[in-house]
Amino acid sequence: MHLKKISVISGDSPSWFQKLLKGRREKKKMRNTLKNVKTAFVSLLFLSVCICAYRYWTVIKSLRPFAVCFTSSADLDAMRYMIHSFDKVMNEYNITHWIEGGTLLGAHRYGDIIPWDHDGDFGYLLADRAKV
Repeated sequence: MHLKKISVISGDSPSWFQKLLKGRREKKKMRNTLKNVKTAFVSLLFLSVCICAYRYWTVIKSLRPFAVCFTSSADLDAMRYMIHSFDKVMNEYNITHWIEGGTLLGAHRYGDIIPWDHDGDFGYLLADRAKV
């Protein structure tokens, strides 16, 4: 019996104990491989969720139409009055001027002020700067 134990330890002939150890090592390798696969899958899933959230809150949200931020009709009427008054004063002093930016875009697209615009944009010549 004592000799059998020595042969198991020395590894001369495969015994039931060595087969058992080999099977356990293979199972342990398999478990570690499965853990690595699970970790990789969870990491990939987390990364996918982060990318989808980023796209939703930045790219996709910026492509949505404007729905909530319209200027009230009273404010639009006041802005129209100020733009016409500004135009009248600039013409009175013979200053070359024009509309630009959002005001020009609204005049071209809508024939009026853009419904969500809050200001009037104007330009004038530097030569007329002293008159202004």
